[in-house]
Amino acid sequence: MGNGVKKLLSSGVSQLVRMATRNYIAGPEIEDAQRVCAVLVDRGYWVTQGYWDGANDTPQIIQRNCAASIEKLGRFPGNNYVSVKLPALDYDENLFGTLLDQSDRQGIPLHFDSLAPGHASNIFSFIRRIALPSTREIGCTLPGRWLRSINDADMAAEIGAKVRVIKGQWDDPEAPHRDPQAGFLQVIDRLAGRASCVRVASHDVSLAREALTRLRNAGTCCELELLYGLPAAPLISMAEDLQVPVRFYVAFGTAYLPYALSNLRTNPKMLMPLVKEAFKRNYLSSIPIHSSS
Repeated sequence: MGNGVKKLLSSGVSQLVRMATRNYIAGPEIEDAQRVCAVLVDRGYWVTQGYWDGANDTPQIIQRNCAASIEKLGRFPGNNYVSVKLPALDYDENLFGTLLDQSDRQGIPLHFDSLAPGHASNIFSFIRRIALPSTREIGCTLPGRWLRSINDADMAAEIGAKVRVIKGQWDDPEAPHRDPQAGFLQVIDRLAGRASCVRVASHDVSLAREALTRLRNAGTCCELELLYGLPAAPLISMAEDLQVPVRFYVAFGTAYLPYALSNLRTNPKMLMPLVKEAFKRNYLSSIPIHSSS
């Protein structure tokens, strides 16, 4: 196959990926995220905004996008916050400090996203240095897949952090066969009755219902957090039944493109699902009005 044909195919696949993922990410710019968040807030949801950095983004570019998120989320009503990936900021305390000061001024809290297990110790060391001496609202993410999340839950409860619980994308190197669902509920049980607030982040309806029920029975503030673009209607209905607030994590940036293309190269069978996704209706049109926030 000639180089010209390869380039044409590569360009076509890239365009297909962009079309397919338009329902799963707000877009490359902060204005794209604001457009999506405005609709969601108008329909009764809280929102989380996160910048998904690309391979060529410097910590300074990432910091500017996070700062823009704080500034623009401050225009919306509701309990909204910004998620930050500390490794992408190179753990730079000056860069993060400016975000923390801005979050104070505008009343938009910051949350630490979870990344690969190798980053966890550095992230929580950073949290201890930043959060313990302050009265700022800080959030952190605990993956059920990781054994360490049990002890991290104790620390989060101690400092009053708001906690997002997820199954987790990366296996625990110390326990690679750990059941993510069982681990998820173990973390929930560790936080129940102790944490200031727990954000149940799962699109598994039965798991999310069980987690929220346990937290409510313990009298713990809780909410359901959904990733923008994934199926939401059954989960929203469940949250309505439990009278639990719902928020959407709205990502923007371009990191999805190289990630998707890399996965496509290793798993060509993804091409047909991408074709189907590319021609789905607009995701926002399927989100109902929510009244429990």
